[in-house]
Amino acid sequence: MSLVADALECPNCGATISIQNRECDYCHSPIVVRRIQDIGNKTPQEINKYVQFYQNFMKMQHGESAEILTALGVCLLKKNSYAESIKHLEKAIGLMPENGESHYYLALAMMQKKRPYLHTLQNIKKIVQYVESALTYSTSGKYYYLLYLIQTDFYDKKHLRSGRNTEELLSNATINEVDDQEILECKDYCGLK
Repeated sequence: MSLVADALECPNCGATISIQNRECDYCHSPIVVRRIQDIGNKTPQEINKYVQFYQNFMKMQHGESAEILTALGVCLLKKNSYAESIKHLEKAIGLMPENGESHYYLALAMMQKKRPYLHTLQNIKKIVQYVESALTYSTSGKYYYLLYLIQTDFYDKKHLRSGRNTEELLSNATINEVDDQEILECKDYCGLK
């Protein structure tokens, strides 16, 4: 990563940090959020500090970075600020389309914690397209699990053909080691908790 800035402060504790580090040397909080799990136990106020940190970082750098845009999108997703999250994640994909996580979190933001069954076919097709794009760059169990939830709660319940097999999706999620936290995350953002 080629991100450089002077005198940055950890969004969690305020210690001096380098954005190149994965976590703060002092409080061990993540500096660049890569997954919702990284900020899972943070309060909305703490998440706001991360959002402000990323926005300030981009201003200081006079430009946008796919990694920072994804981190910002993930934080906004956690805050249920779906429209803003979608905007930043789409920009991240535009800058670095090969980042599967950006595609995955964009799909979750588009779900808006509304169960698949309640979405339109057009919207579900767009969401599935992002998840399938994520799978072209990385085979993650959570990507397959999200497709599994969409398949069972939208396509199967509405008796629509998708070309995907429910059992295969679940098997692929298991083979690719989807964990319990990722399952809960997918269910939560699909309104199936």
